[in-house]
Amino acid sequence: MDHTNTNTHMHTPTTTYRYKISGSSAHTRITPILRSIESANNVKFVQCEGRSDVGGIEDGDVKFMWENTPTSYSKKKHLSSVPPTMSFYNHLPNHTILDSKFTLALLSSTIQTLGSSCGVVDSSLCVNSSKVDDFIRDVYDTTRQTTVEGRRGERPNMWVIKDAETNGAGGIWILSSANYRTFLDPLTSPLKSSQSCLNARYVVQRYSYPLMLVEGRKAHIRLYGLLKTNALGDAEPWISRHAFLHVSNKPFCGYEGGDEEDGEIHISNCCANSDNKEAFRGEICINLEEKSSDVEDDNLYNTWGPIKQAVRGTLLAFSKYTSLSSPPSGYTQASYLGIDVIITKGEGETKCDILEINAPPSLDTATGIEEAEMTHEGNVGGIFKQFVEGCKVEGEDRWVRLTNDDNGDGKVKGPGDTVENSKTATEGYNALRSESINKLKYNLYERKMLKSHAHLGGQVTSEVVQGWGRKRFRYFKREVKMAFFENAGGSQVPERVVDRVKASLENRWREVEGKRSKVQSKEALKCILGLQEGYDIYYGSNSTEIFKKISERIEGTLGEGDEILVSTCNHTANYKPWVEVAKRSGAKFVGWDVISGTKLMQGGYVHAEGNVDTVTSPPPVTGRTKVLVMPHSSNVFGVAYDLNKIIKRAREIREDIIVVIDGVAAVPHRYAAEDAGDADFYVVSCHKCFGPHLGAVAARRKTVERLGEG
Repeated sequence: MDHTNTNTHMHTPTTTYRYKISGSSAHTRITPILRSIESANNVKFVQCEGRSDVGGIEDGDVKFMWENTPTSYSKKKHLSSVPPTMSFYNHLPNHTILDSKFTLALLSSTIQTLGSSCGVVDSSLCVNSSKVDDFIRDVYDTTRQTTVEGRRGERPNMWVIKDAETNGAGGIWILSSANYRTFLDPLTSPLKSSQSCLNARYVVQRYSYPLMLVEGRKAHIRLYGLLKTNALGDAEPWISRHAFLHVSNKPFCGYEGGDEEDGEIHISNCCANSDNKEAFRGEICINLEEKSSDVEDDNLYNTWGPIKQAVRGTLLAFSKYTSLSSPPSGYTQASYLGIDVIITKGEGETKCDILEINAPPSLDTATGIEEAEMTHEGNVGGIFKQFVEGCKVEGEDRWVRLTNDDNGDGKVKGPGDTVENSKTATEGYNALRSESINKLKYNLYERKMLKSHAHLGGQVTSEVVQGWGRKRFRYFKREVKMAFFENAGGSQVPERVVDRVKASLENRWREVEGKRSKVQSKEALKCILGLQEGYDIYYGSNSTEIFKKISERIEGTLGEGDEILVSTCNHTANYKPWVEVAKRSGAKFVGWDVISGTKLMQGGYVHAEGNVDTVTSPPPVTGRTKVLVMPHSSNVFGVAYDLNKIIKRAREIREDIIVVIDGVAAVPHRYAAEDAGDADFYVVSCHKCFGPHLGAVAARRKTVERLGEG
C-alpha cells in the first residue's frame, strides 16, 4: 500500500511507491526516469533491494516491477498471486515466443488472413541446412530468373536466409539466381561450414520488393512496440512514434547484380555496418509523424499508416498465445518490443514487411550517440508516464494505440484475435496458470503447423526432437553407438560451444572475440542458474581452485572463537580447504554429518515414496558460526538439500553468516534457482553442464565488497 509522508519544508504530502527492477541496463535506463517523475508528480520511489528485501512484494506493498528476464522468484512468489497494489509488470505470460524468428514465420500464414496490409514478410521454414537445399532446388530448378506476376509486377527471385536462433549481425545471407549454387556446394556453403550450421534451423524470407530506398540506399526501420493487456486480459497493441532508421553503407545498385555477397549493399543492420566507420550512418533518430532534417526523403514520412496496420495485425496474432486470463482490476502486463520492418513502395501501394521482433529489445544503444540515448529514454519513459499508476504524466502521448480503422474498437475477427474474455476481473487470478495455458495453446498450434509445413517432411515426434538434440553433440554421431554414463567426470559439449571456442582462437582479434564470448557466456550462466540482481559471475580454472580462493579470502575474517560449519557430504574440493583454513586462522572446524545426524525416514525430510531426495534438516548453527559450507546435492548419496529452508534457519541464528555452496553435482540435473537459497557463493563446473573446462562462481556483490575484491 502507499505511504504518506510530510515534507516539512513544502508542507505537502508525498506519496511513496515501492518498486522492483532487475538487470543493470534496466537500472541504468529507468532509475533517472523515475527521479524525473518524482519531482513532477510529488512522489517518492523506493527500490526493493534484491532477494534480501522482498518484504514489499510479499506484503502486497509494491507498485510495479520491471525485469530484463523474469526471475524464478517473481514466477514463484509474486506472479502466482498479484499484490493488490500492483499495477504493472513488463512481461506477458509466454512472452518468449515473440522473440523467435521461427515462431514469427509460423504465424505469418495466420497473419495474412487478417488482410494484405498486415503481416510478416513471406517466409519458409527449414529445420536444417539440407532443407534449405531442398528449398533452393524448388525455386531455382526450372529457370535462373523466375518472376512472380501479379499486382506488384515482376519481382526478382531473391531471398534472405537467416539463422533462426541468432540475433544481431551474424547468421544472414543473400540468396539469388547468381549465387544459389554456392549454397548447394558443401565446400562453399556457409550453411555447411560446421556441424552446428548443418543442424541449425533457418528461416528463408522473400527479399522485399520493390524497396523504398532512402537517399539511394536500402534501409530498415527499428520500431518500438508494446503488447499490453487491459483489465479483462484482452490485448492492446501500441507503437511509439519515435524510431531508428538504419541504412546500408553502400548505395543500392539493383537486384541480382552479382553483388549479393556484399553485405554493405544488402544488409542495413546497425551492428554489422558499424565496422566501416567512414560509411556508417549510425542510428538515425526519426519521428514517423514529423519530418527530420537528418532525413529529407519524403517517402519515409508517408509510411506511418502501413506501419501501424502491419504491426497491429502481427501483435494481435501473437496475443492469442500471450494473453492473460481474468487479471485483477487495474493490473497491466506488457511486453516491450523491438520490431524491424522494411518498407516497399510499388505503383500506388506502400507496404510494410515485418522482418523480426526482439522481446525485449536492448535498453542500450548500439552506437552511444546522444540522440539515440534520448530516443531510448523517451520510449521507456513513455511507458511509465502513460501506463504505470503513480508514474503517469498528464499530456504524455508518445505511445499510440493501434486500432482497427473499420470499427475503431481494436478488435480483429479471425485467427489472430485474442482469446475472448467477457468476465469481470476476479481475485482468483494466477499468472502462472496463464503461462501454462498459453504455452499449451502455442505448442498445439506449432505442432499442427509443423505437420502441414511442406519443408519439414512429416510429423514432428518425440523421437525427432530427441534426435534433434543428439545431433548437437559430435559424440553421438559416432558410428559405434554407446551410452554415456560419465556425468561425474563431465558432460559432452555441444557443437556450438566447440565452434565458439574455436572461433576465439582463430579470430585475428582474439581478445575482442574472447571478451565478447566471456560476456555472453556469463549472461547465459546467469540464466541457467536463475540469478537475482546483486550477483556476479567469476571464472576460474576449475571449481577446486575456486573453493581454495574463496576459503583464502574468508580466512582473513576468521580467528579464535569463530566456527566453520562444514557438511561431511561435501566433495573433498570443498572440504579440505576449510580444514587448512581452520588450522591457520585458529577458528574451530565443525563437521555436520547431515545424513546420519538426521532421522531421514522419520523426520519428514523425504518425499512420500520414501526415496532419499530432499533434505531440509536444520544445520547446527550457533552464534559463533561464521561460515556455512555445504553442497547443493551430494555427489556420493544423491541427496539434494533444501537450501532455502536451511539457509533461512542459519541466518535466523546469525544474520551475517557466509554461505558457500557447491553446486557442481546439482546444476546438471536441477534448476538452481528453485532451491538454491540465499547463498553468498554458489560454485559450478561449466564442463559438467555442456560448457568448456572452467570453474565458475556466482558471488553476492555485497559479500565480495565486504571481503575485498581480488
